[in-house]
Amino acid sequence: MKKYCFWFVLCLSLLLIGCHKKVNEPVAGTKLYYINKDETAIVSESYDLKSTDRKGQIEEFLKALSIEPQNSDYKLAKPKDITLLGYNFGGAGQLQLGFDINYKNVTGISEVLMRAAIVKTFTQIEGITYVEFLVNGLPLVLDDGSWVDMMSADHFIDNVGDFTSYSQVDQVSLFYANETGDGLLESVRRIEYDGSIPIEQIIVEQLIAGPIDVELQAGMQATIPQNTVLNKISKKDGICTVDLSSEFLNKLPKVTEATTIYSIVNTLISEENIDRVQFLINGEVTNLYRKIAIDQPLERNLDIIKSEK
Repeated sequence: MKKYCFWFVLCLSLLLIGCHKKVNEPVAGTKLYYINKDETAIVSESYDLKSTDRKGQIEEFLKALSIEPQNSDYKLAKPKDITLLGYNFGGAGQLQLGFDINYKNVTGISEVLMRAAIVKTFTQIEGITYVEFLVNGLPLVLDDGSWVDMMSADHFIDNVGDFTSYSQVDQVSLFYANETGDGLLESVRRIEYDGSIPIEQIIVEQLIAGPIDVELQAGMQATIPQNTVLNKISKKDGICTVDLSSEFLNKLPKVTEATTIYSIVNTLISEENIDRVQFLINGEVTNLYRKIAIDQPLERNLDIIKSEK
């Protein structure tokens, strides 16, 4: 009996030692992302993370952003004059990276490629799905006035070629009013857009612009006054916050209140990782849109969808 106990203890000890060794081994298969010399694509070199916990891996990648590539045709994703001030890790796989004001010195395709390389680097870490950039403590705003929301690796393609914008293609569902204005019709569009702009911003702007010819022929009509301005849109913890100008409150005569509200809500919730929609008017919570309470986040309304086209 003592003999069997001895061998059992020995095997268990060897197993524990083996497991302990595995936990402390570098994480193979990860990469450091760079920008090619012509600034038309992001490129990568193999890099094995030595840290095994999330905090350690984040900090290791932060230091690695300054590691010069082995390939002389590659450039650092983050120029050396830009300082990374720190980071915060939130729920739902969200990582915030804070940069100093020198970030604003990088513009156009160079900025998009830098952002793509950094996002693709950090989203390799288990538990990090989205990355948000802050500049001088504020959310990143591009030169055209558009703001940049949480980004995943899927927000970016790997090559921009000869294009002047960092484009990608997505299929989206837009909900417009039916002919009587008391229900919604679904239109599925395939849109190409600048990958530096959140898809949520694109689809709300499409709703404001109204139906295109083929949708008008199918009996669809606009649900939002065309002079409405989308002030800001953001997404966090499953809630998409839509900040619209006061023109939104000018109800269209042939469209019910519910049709207008749920054209936006149902459209946004068709997108990934959005469960509810919160409305703001010029940055402030408004209690009512006509007779509909909009002071709390709203869920999808399937009953108002009359048919799918």
